[in-house]
Amino acid sequence: MNKTLKFALTLMFGLLAYYIAKQIGKVLYTSSHPKETAWTPKYNKEVFNSLCEGYGEIYADSDKAKLAYCVVNKLKIKYPDGLNAVNTDSLKLQTKALSKECSKEIVLHIRWSPAFINQLKDKVRQAEWFQGIKDKYKDSFCDCFVNQLQTIYPNGPVDSITHSDRDSAIILCAKNFKKINSK
Repeated sequence: MNKTLKFALTLMFGLLAYYIAKQIGKVLYTSSHPKETAWTPKYNKEVFNSLCEGYGEIYADSDKAKLAYCVVNKLKIKYPDGLNAVNTDSLKLQTKALSKECSKEIVLHIRWSPAFINQLKDKVRQAEWFQGIKDKYKDSFCDCFVNQLQTIYPNGPVDSITHSDRDSAIILCAKNFKKINSK
């Protein structure tokens, strides 16, 4: 083999080796630096703020933040590519389920806000036993129920209202209305 051909082959193999090393370097660099995620700090903040706003007036601001932070972290795991491709109804159900899950992990202080009071009254109005109360007493009964709970939880309930506290408030209001009706 003449010197020129030997030199050309050496150069060609050298360039090929250089090119392969460069490509391997790109692959190694790319795999050690994953693509930017959909969960940028700005996107994170938008989802967080949306959740806090969605929690309304029921929780203290610090509790809303804790709950939203927990839900965002769970959403990031469940949907690493972001939420844009997720169906709105499905996302609402997921967010509700994750909020419930997170509320078991965090101590939440519920405020006596008008929204929370209305929620309580609506739950009472939907109860089967409540349907037996005369219409003219229904609003007063709901007010009594809320007042009894406010006496038990003057700073608002922590996490939720226990069944025993709920039942004792209902029984006390029922006794009061029985006295009123018997006069």
